Amino acid sequence: MIRIHLILIGIASLLGAGLMAGCGGQSSATATAALSTPAVPTAISVPDSQRLLLEARGVGVQIYACRATSGQTGGTQGYAWTLKGPEASLLDARGVMIGKHYEGPTWEMNDGSKVVGAAQETVTAPDGDNIPWLLLKAVRSEGTSEFARVRTVQRIQTVGGKAPATGCDSTALEREVRVPYQAAYYFYVDAS
Repeated sequence: MIRIHLILIGIASLLGAGLMAGCGGQSSATATAALSTPAVPTAISVPDSQRLLLEARGVGVQIYACRATSGQTGGTQGYAWTLKGPEASLLDARGVMIGKHYEGPTWEMNDGSKVVGAAQETVTAPDGDNIPWLLLKAVRSEGTSEFARVRTVQRIQTVGGKAPATGCDSTALEREVRVPYQAAYYFYVDAS
């Protein structure tokens, strides 16, 4: 698993060459000027009243647990892989770790500032074998840096991360699986 994680970090470094981060050695004003809002489906577009603050590449795993579910018809019990949360590094355009992403969902920068989001909209990834693209609203933040002012987060350009299609039954109850994934995260603040 460590080898896969290191390979994914290497791939992210290559893929992330076009990403800019406002939490590196440059001022956020300089970084913001070089950023461009990604083209996304309308359902996950951000309001015009917000501006892009930061782009980061998430590289890590989506953690799923095998859980019992109640059936929709007749109350029969079933089993399904249920998302516990991500565990990922946030990388800048140079592949340098600038933060982490974990259960909540929470994004935390190296300076300790963080934002917790709640999914507002979901669209199927262009390649259905990858986790969906999301628009998340910030519901809580901490810290004093500009990152703590984040209002909206987009998760796009996903690779991997989907729950296994099989393997969750009564014999695997509460077993966890860690599925490698990557995604681009775009963080937005109020424009004014």
